[in-house]
Amino acid sequence: MVGLSDYAAFVLLPRLTARLDREAPRVSLVIRNTSRSVGLPMLDDGAVELIASNFPQPPTHMREELLYEEDHLQVSMSGYVDAVLTEKRLKRNVVVRSATS
Repeated sequence: MVGLSDYAAFVLLPRLTARLDREAPRVSLVIRNTSRSVGLPMLDDGAVELIASNFPQPPTHMREELLYEEDHLQVSMSGYVDAVLTEKRLKRNVVVRSATS
């Protein structure tokens, strides 16, 4: 079982499933949705064997590895950004504008 955030699943799953279909067609991959707050506990409890997303620093008995870097900003309505802002006693004001032709 692999724990992935929605965004990590969006980025990683298409290539991962294509490669598994090619190189290991009999392997069954089970994906569990995870988030910043529950990912490390899921891994620690054995609910998943691997997690992928933007998680806090893991405890010393766990190992982390950078899988990829991106050069664009992901805007999320909750999660990591809000946690950092809360620690700094800040809030964000999200405004969405849509231009029509």
